Formats: sequence, C-alpha cells, structure tokens
Amino acid sequence: MNVSRIFIAFVLAVCFSGAAIARQTVDVVSPFGRMKVEIITSEATGPRPAAIILSGSKGFGSSPYDVIAEHFTRAGLDVYLPHLLTPEDLEKISAMKSAGERIAYYDQRRRDWTRNLSNLMFHLNRRPEHDGRVGILGISLGAENAAIAVLQGLPVDAVVLVDGVPSDQTPSLQGKPPFHLIWGSEDRVYSVASGTRFAEAIKSAGGKASMTMINGVPHDFFLKPDTTQAEEAYRSAIDFLKSELGAD
Repeated sequence: MNVSRIFIAFVLAVCFSGAAIARQTVDVVSPFGRMKVEIITSEATGPRPAAIILSGSKGFGSSPYDVIAEHFTRAGLDVYLPHLLTPEDLEKISAMKSAGERIAYYDQRRRDWTRNLSNLMFHLNRRPEHDGRVGILGISLGAENAAIAVLQGLPVDAVVLVDGVPSDQTPSLQGKPPFHLIWGSEDRVYSVASGTRFAEAIKSAGGKASMTMINGVPHDFFLKPDTTQAEEAYRSAIDFLKSELGAD
C-alpha cells in the first residue's frame, strides 16, 4: 500500500468525563472509504501506548464498551475504538438467519476491514501523544479480525483475543507479537477447544501464547462489566498489555 495516497480527515467531537479524560470522534478516510474511530485518552502525561479494541458483530452500540475503555485508560493506555463494521454491515449481519450466512459475509468483508485497520495504524502513528507501542484486543468477531490482521502483518506489539479465533489453525508467526487468549468456560459460540487449538498452534509455530479461562461464564461475559468475571478478564487483559508494551 502506498501510504502517500492515504489522507486523514479529522471530525472531532470532544467531550469530557471527569477532570482530564477526553473523548474524540475521528473520521479516518482513505481510498478504501471512511471509518469512524472513537478515541478515549488516559490521564497519563507524555507519550503513551495505545490499545485498539475491536467489537463483536453488534458493533459499539452498547454502553459496556465505555466501561471497558475506562478500565484501560485508568491503566494509562489510550483507547481506540475503530468502527470496522459499517451501519450497513451491522444491518445485514443482524438480518442473517444462519451462522453460515454470517461466516460467508465476514469472509467477503474481511479484506476491507483489514485495510481499515492498517489505515488506523497510519493515523495512530502520526499522533504526538502516541509513543509507538500498540496493543490490540478483539472480542468475538473482533478477535477473529484482530488475529487475521496481525497474522497478515498488522504491526502491533501484543494481541488479546476474547472468545474468538479464526478458523485457520496454521498461522505463520515469524516476527509476530505475543498472544493472550481470554475465554469463558461455557462459551457455545467459539468453543474452548477452538481457543486452545489456536494457542497451541501459535506455540508450535514458535510464537508466544497464553490463555486465561474464566469459569462458569458464556460467550458474552466480557460485555457485562458489573460482574466479577468481567472484572477478572479486564485485569488479565490489562496486565498482559502493560507487561508486553512496557507501560508504567
């Protein structure tokens, strides 16, 4: 990709929650289209690492993502919420009746989603508050998208996958970052076995992978921030990212 062809349009709607936590909405525009990105900055001063969070198939239209972002900003990470799924994507996905339909649609759209993630990295690296360190966390479909983008070369430093992995279990890992998987033991959408196989494939290919099992919870537990299980998962994700990114 010729980055000179990419340009960034900023449409900022800044509001404040608390004394020094700012939220922005930014349009990242490229030859491949326009993507809205919400940015929630931490209270940390000076250059700092970033955490990109990718939603599941219902997008960011739920308040749990605000609570999740707050946990990460409190830990000193700036949070980026890229709306990879367009309103048209969300409408089409919600109308689909079978898993097969959804999987075929995801495969059809994946190239554009991956390109938009690459464009976000270009934008992120131009921001003066960013110190060059990036972690990515994906939830469900977002975990699939995160893993595929990273395995295809997205330049991040650490990856957290929550209840979601790609079906390809033979990743090429030369120069790839460490992975940490977080799984609900009662997940019936992406089985525990699928997560375990992916982690083992990573390690067999010479990469680093760890896994945290959250007992007694179903697929969507990460989006229930008022539970102790979700709190445990947030701590696991944040501790991993801070350790791998070298964050204070």
